[in-house]
Amino acid sequence: MMLFVVVLASHLPAQTVWLDELDLSAATQGFGVAGKNTSVDKKPITIAGQTYTRGFGTHAESSLMIELRGFANLFSAFVGVDDEVKGHQPAIEFIVYGDGAKIWSSGVMRLNDPAKLCSVSVAGIRKLELVVSDGGNGNY
Repeated sequence: MMLFVVVLASHLPAQTVWLDELDLSAATQGFGVAGKNTSVDKKPITIAGQTYTRGFGTHAESSLMIELRGFANLFSAFVGVDDEVKGHQPAIEFIVYGDGAKIWSSGVMRLNDPAKLCSVSVAGIRKLELVVSDGGNGNY
């Protein structure tokens, strides 16, 4: 998934902060190690044939908590199933929580589905949690 957070403060110009610029070591996942700008298998992130040079490759089930402290305004991400899982029947759901409340969901996504754009206001939110579920099938 390719993710970035836009941070705005009233007295500062808008600043885009990419997820790969943050410390991702606290991410938890069901298998392997999360990839910074790569898939879990350390390959380029590719969703439905489209390659992304920046992003966060993870394996379901996974979770990443980001401290926003109320300073961000917008969270944007392209999410989807990486092409490297061919030969499996993966299903995932990407969910964004703000201060514990669900603020966005991709719905169930499968291999070859085009990436979905998540663009959601995070104004005033202190903690953002990014979750990838197995889409209910127990596989990826």
